[in-house]
Amino acid sequence: MFKGLTGAALGILLSTVGTAPICGTPRFTFGSYYFAGGFSLICVMMGIFAGRIIIMEYARGEKLAGSGDKADIRVGGFKLPLRDIASNLKNIFVSFFIGLWIGFLPGMGAALSNVVAYAVARSSSRHPEQFGKGCIDGVFAPEVANNASIGGALIPAIALGIPGDTATALMLGGLTPTLATLKMVKEELPLKVIAMVRPRGAGFCYSREDFQVMKAEARALLEHGADGIAFGCLNENG
Repeated sequence: MFKGLTGAALGILLSTVGTAPICGTPRFTFGSYYFAGGFSLICVMMGIFAGRIIIMEYARGEKLAGSGDKADIRVGGFKLPLRDIASNLKNIFVSFFIGLWIGFLPGMGAALSNVVAYAVARSSSRHPEQFGKGCIDGVFAPEVANNASIGGALIPAIALGIPGDTATALMLGGLTPTLATLKMVKEELPLKVIAMVRPRGAGFCYSREDFQVMKAEARALLEHGADGIAFGCLNENG
């Protein structure tokens, strides 16, 4: 629990860097323009994953991959007996629906579905004492739930714009509606489209250059079928 609370506190601390989205007040920017937009989620995730491996290998005294030493690894082959699949059909279906349902719940993700599917498979198994010793039932359950949770996480992400896990959060953060998207919506749906323009990385306090960018984007959106343009701004007093 201590590690989880520490990670949550670190994440909240990193999210406070940048311009406040409501009042436009700079927070922890230290007068630097590069901190005004805050830390990108994708950059933070990549840095955490890479930094963790580097720190762990340094602490253990291990050399990084590609340092010149060859690892003595031998692979004899891969096989998946059909008998194992047939004996785990029930386990596969149960784990699939567990992963799909947990993935559908916003913020849960694959980590929880793995644990729940493994626990259910172990509790319903005829030989639970073999779990943790290479039992194939304990391999099927978390892997099937892990894959199913990704599909389930896409449901709230696409329908409501709420990411179900880290992968869909990164996907939503990397998606940018284009003029082609606007054109497709206007052709397929009889709806009025009000487009909101906002420079990337900025809050609601814009510079002259930001206004020029928004002006050009608004003109392009109106030319491609947008019914209106919306944007918000704040003065020095918020």
